[in-house]
Amino acid sequence: MQSNDTQTLKNSTLWAISLSVFMFPFMISAVNIALPAIQADFSVDAVLLSWTATAYLLASGVVLVPAGKLGDSYGRKRIFTIGIAIFTVFTVGTAFVPSIYWLIVFRILQGVGAAMSMATSMAIISDVFPVKERGKAMGVVVACVYIGYSFGPFAGGWLTSFLGWRGV
Repeated sequence: MQSNDTQTLKNSTLWAISLSVFMFPFMISAVNIALPAIQADFSVDAVLLSWTATAYLLASGVVLVPAGKLGDSYGRKRIFTIGIAIFTVFTVGTAFVPSIYWLIVFRILQGVGAAMSMATSMAIISDVFPVKERGKAMGVVVACVYIGYSFGPFAGGWLTSFLGWRGV
């Protein structure tokens, strides 16, 4: 039988990681739907506009492996938490950018934060859950990634329609 503290730790860890891994792909797919509105707002060509989506993915890909190493060296929870903080600050900040160039910079920093958290999330799950429960926990986390990808276009379209692209 497990103590309540152990179960609370596992539940809160699973919730935090599931929510974060939902948000990262959600932002990819939701912003893609908002691209025409962003283009109209900033009056930019398609090549410059494409960097809005590409910057996030490129930064995430470049930072993913080094972030995992940082998590192993300095603590997974610390790197995960710093990543969430960076992602959150620059996600909120994108709503207030004055130009497409600032939007691209903020999307790069969003991608850095997302990579820091994604690189450490499964390792944290492995640390917290015993072998018998690990597969189920990882399944929940992976499902949240794909729910984020799937829900993003719908929510991105809805938010763009009612709040504008900055609402995404």
